[in-house]
This record gives sequence, C-alpha cells and structure tokens, in this order.
Amino acid sequence: MLHDYLDEVIGHSSVKKLLTLFERGHFFSLVLYGPPGCGKSLLISKLIEWLQNEKRIDYFKFSPDKAFSSLKEALGYFKVIWIEEIHRLSKDKQDILLLPIERGTILFATTTMSPVRYLQPALRSRLKIFKLRRLSEVELMEIGRRYLRMLLGESRKQDFERYVELLPAFCEASFGDARTLKGWLELAVNMEEPEKILESLSIETPGLARSEKVSAFIKSIRACKVDSALFYLALLLEEGVDWRYVSRRLLISAVEDVGLAHPEAIAVVKAALDAAEEVGMPEAVIHLGFCVVYLSILPKSNASYKAVKEAIRYVRENKKQLVGFKVPRNLVSGTGEYVNPHFDLKGLHLNYFKNEKFYRPKSMWERKCIENNPWLNEKD
Repeated sequence: MLHDYLDEVIGHSSVKKLLTLFERGHFFSLVLYGPPGCGKSLLISKLIEWLQNEKRIDYFKFSPDKAFSSLKEALGYFKVIWIEEIHRLSKDKQDILLLPIERGTILFATTTMSPVRYLQPALRSRLKIFKLRRLSEVELMEIGRRYLRMLLGESRKQDFERYVELLPAFCEASFGDARTLKGWLELAVNMEEPEKILESLSIETPGLARSEKVSAFIKSIRACKVDSALFYLALLLEEGVDWRYVSRRLLISAVEDVGLAHPEAIAVVKAALDAAEEVGMPEAVIHLGFCVVYLSILPKSNASYKAVKEAIRYVRENKKQLVGFKVPRNLVSGTGEYVNPHFDLKGLHLNYFKNEKFYRPKSMWERKCIENNPWLNEKD
C-alpha cells in the first residue's frame, strides 16, 4: 500500500493523503514547495520507491550539478522525471518539460523558492503545487528518536536515553529543519561528552534574525542613511540571503518609501535589477549597491502607500454599509449622464464618491503637480 511507504515520512498528513491518489491510478505531475529540511525529497523518494516496486516504473533524477543535456536525453526514455531544486532551472530551459508532460511524462520536482516567481506560467499550469510547512518540534522529536536508533544501532542502544535528553535543545537549534537536526545528532553520537555541544548551540531563530536585518536595511534606506544601508546589504548577502529577495525589497522601497517624491525611482531600480538578473552574481552586487545608494539619497514620500492603505481600511471598516453599493448613476455608461471632462469641465463635478480623503500629498513634486494641474484647482 502506498500509504505504508508515505507513513515513513513524519508530518505533512494532508499532502500524503493527496499523494495516495496515485494508488487509485490518478497520476499527475507535482511540485513540493517548502523550507529546507521539511521532507520534500523524502516524500518524493518514497513515492518513487512505491512506483518502482508496485508499478515497475523507472525514473531519472536530475539536479543542478548535472549537465542539462542529460535531462533532455532522459525525457525521451523515462516515464518519471525527478528534478531537485527546479527553481535553478531557468525559465527558458523549463520549456523542454512542457511537451513531454503533455504526452504523459510524470514530473516530480522540489523547490525552496516560490513556484509563482520561479516557474514559468505554462509549466505551473501543468503541475499540482503542494506547499509543505516547517516541521514542528513534536515532529522533529520523533524524527530525532528514529534517527538516533539508527545511528546507535544494537551495539550502543543503552546510550539512547542519554541522547534523547539532548533532543529538545537540538530540535530548538534546528528551526524545523530535519537535515540540520540529523547533523547535530551525527556530531553528538561521535563525541565522548555530547552535552558540551549545548554550550555552543545557536538558538536564535534564523527567520527572525533575517527579518530584523532586512527591516534594518529598509529603515536605513528610508532614513537616507547610505552607509548603514550598504552595511546591511553586505551583511545579508554574506549570510547567504538570496540576492533576488533583496531585489524585491528594493523594488518595494522604491514605491513605498521614495514614491511620488521621485516617481522615476521605480523605473530606474527595475532597470538596474533586470540588468542584475541578466549578468548574475557576483557582478549583480554592483547593481544592488547602485540601487541602495540611489534610493537612500532620494527624497522620500509614502503618501501613495498611506493613501491606498487608508482606502482599504475604509472599505474593510464599512463592509456592512457597502453591501449592495451601487456606482453613482452619472458614472454608469449608457445612462447618458456621464460627462467626459476632456470635452466639458462639468465632468469634473460629477458625483464620483462621498467626501472621504485618503490621499494627502507630502513631497514637493506632489504639491507642484497639484498646483500645476488646472483640473485639481477647478472650482464648482
């Protein structure tokens, strides 16, 4: 039974239940998306093990360290293709998967990066995307117990309880990553005094630590602190944060923090980051540095950001009153009441919306636009 194979994997009960559809003959291509060490590859390996043993279906496993030509050749021979870290396969290379999937090839893939961003739309539409969550401490404890029994074997089973006492600390230091936990246990069982490892364990949650540094990075740009922003950029990159993640944060800052104080910022930053994507690392760091300095020295306005937040807040707080809301008749096409202001300035004085104010200009550029726009200064 397939569920016997899948039950060897701790956690992810809802995904495992969906995978049992294979047992009923419902075969489909899929991507498992989740954080490192959550069990993506293990789930696929168990599914493939079942396919080999019960259905006599063979497979080809492709990883980024293999030549791309090997994947192209395998697509013509194997029923099942397994691609590890599929986000490393560029979108133009993903094209070769489309026709084989249409013809019946089953694709299994794993990724730690968002499929929406890293998989091309035509491929996504052919796949079932399952998101795996980070493992809980309870699940890590069970994984740890199983792995300890395997590491210690019969010859050292009397030491099992000693190591189990260390498990909670190792689980806490593993941040939901089973691979990290196994690394700690492998180290511990080969030490005479494994308790000493606890003195050097890092219990700072990496996700929280990273978010704090990213926050400090963006706050430095917002406050025009160029050197501080460059420091946090260097810190994030040296700690292994994906530079594309930093790119997305810069794109957000261009409209959230600089905004209408310098509207060209978004176009300049987007162009620089597109160029960074084209040249790739390590040269892309030059483009990132350019964007950080550029955004830091520009004037700032969050007026448009605050305005849209205010509008959303207003709609959410007035949901009951807005039930059955109708657009004013003078704005409805075909009623004969709409007046186009391009032809008649009376169109500026129609009933557009009740007198709620969301947008409040902040920067010199915004105020200058308003002052120089005769429509905004048109009196009733």
